[in-house]
Amino acid sequence: MEENKKVAIEKIYQLTKQDAEFNEELRKKLGITSVANSAVIDDERLNQIYEYCIEKILRKQAENFYELFDNETTKEQLVHDYIRMESFRRKNEFGDYALALYQQIETILNTIIGEPDFKDTINATFQEVFFKYSDKNKRIVEWTIASIVFGTDTEEKKWFTEGMDRLEKDKLNARDKMRIVLFYFKYYANSDYDIENKNYKSSYNYNDFKTITDALWKIYSCRNTNHRSAGQNENEIVNKILQESSYSYFHFNWILTEFVWLTKDYKKTIAEIKEKAPLKYKAIITQLLSTGKLAFVKIENESQPTRVPDNLLKKMKHLRIGDSIIVIKKGDEIIDIYEI
Repeated sequence: MEENKKVAIEKIYQLTKQDAEFNEELRKKLGITSVANSAVIDDERLNQIYEYCIEKILRKQAENFYELFDNETTKEQLVHDYIRMESFRRKNEFGDYALALYQQIETILNTIIGEPDFKDTINATFQEVFFKYSDKNKRIVEWTIASIVFGTDTEEKKWFTEGMDRLEKDKLNARDKMRIVLFYFKYYANSDYDIENKNYKSSYNYNDFKTITDALWKIYSCRNTNHRSAGQNENEIVNKILQESSYSYFHFNWILTEFVWLTKDYKKTIAEIKEKAPLKYKAIITQLLSTGKLAFVKIENESQPTRVPDNLLKKMKHLRIGDSIIVIKKGDEIIDIYEI
């Protein structure tokens, strides 16, 4: 074919892409029919179709990712934010990506913290000693759950005092919620209470706890760039993350995956946490044989007296009927008692 004819065909082809009316008339002249609108699909329409197909795939992935979240309102919000997160990642819009990712974590945190059973367990166990260790001077150091979560007071910062104040006023901040949920779901849920030493046997490790909470805080810091001006420390964190954004996408996705894996069946985990929590109650001795071989106590808010296990009777040899004591229960079982 002659070159000038090829050029003419190319011009006609380009015109059919740009002018739907010309395209239609040319097809009529050539006797070409098409389904629906005969206009050639341009690049923008192809992109729209492509994005629609991608979103369908992402929605399926998100629904599988959050399958065990039985609150439909919560689940739909999580799925929505997951799709947004992946869309921003594909567009390399890191700030919006971090915001959408954090919003999923925030939704999960608020859902768990808002569960009445979880709040009750926190209130009942927060001041309990979780682990003990001997320092270099062979002194026994005790760490409560609250001091692990909030930290201890220093001259510069009253971590513990201010944290407990927020807890009592029901004004926990993002950092508090991250550390509380992570601690109870990762360590407390997998611990066993040591009755003899009155602390817990667990896999808790400070460095491990700090690594994960620091990672969650990095996401929070990046999220803040979309809400308000970041502080100096946050700016330093964010700048380093942005310099390594190719790596940071994978790192942040890994953090989200680990967090969701830990909390995905949150109602079941909360039930397990509540069941293993040794809770304190006031009680009154209602029956105590002089032989010291049988005793019953009436625990506050319970209608019927409860028998004291035989292995604890020796702790009651100096007590009398009518005396008040403290009992520690794990589920329905009394595991320890002591005098008030």
